[in-house]
Amino acid sequence: MAPASAPLVDNPQNVLQLVPEKVRRVLDCSSGYTARISTYLERGTEEVHAVRRSDEGEDPNTPGISSVLVGDWMKLEPTWEAAYFDCIICDDILARQADPKPLLNHLKRLLSPQGILVLTAPNLQHHKNVLNLLQGEWIYEDRGAITRDHIRFFTGFELVQLMESIGLHTERLTALLLDDDAAFPLDAEGYVTHDRIRIGPLTPEEHKNFLVDTYALLATHNAGA
Repeated sequence: MAPASAPLVDNPQNVLQLVPEKVRRVLDCSSGYTARISTYLERGTEEVHAVRRSDEGEDPNTPGISSVLVGDWMKLEPTWEAAYFDCIICDDILARQADPKPLLNHLKRLLSPQGILVLTAPNLQHHKNVLNLLQGEWIYEDRGAITRDHIRFFTGFELVQLMESIGLHTERLTALLLDDDAAFPLDAEGYVTHDRIRIGPLTPEEHKNFLVDTYALLATHNAGA
């Protein structure tokens, strides 16, 4: 699946572009839930529940939040019944899991039959990571795929494969943040050249995969749901 060609600004609100307008119950598993709560309420969402890590510094008393669980997901014991949520957001959480499958299977159990899972993950295939690695460098930065709190790495292909492995269907794979073509330019022959490194020939779709900084994926229980 090719990522979207239009760049999106990297902020928590933009995840909402991928969330259906009419969802009754939302589970937001990310540090960005406080930035999104007003939009949830404006849309008429009846319940917004959140899960956050203890070190994220979010206010658990944010107006409009139905409940907040604090701590490691896999050590928490939420009381929600199966298939409770119409929408579950898992924003930049997978990269912090050594094995994301137990968490995803847990979320899958909480997702209603027609519900949608929205997740985001930085792209290890982003051109900066690839060029650094080819030059013998592995640089930890403040954001992106290679940060000190990321212990699991993904490409778009692997995200789709991960969904298939737990029995969810990928409805859409898109770019939450996408670089301009000029950041990793193709020449007339379809190659990208950087110092002594030459990559290609690349199709336009293959080239775009190097431009995606952060992926967003929408998954459901069934194809076309």
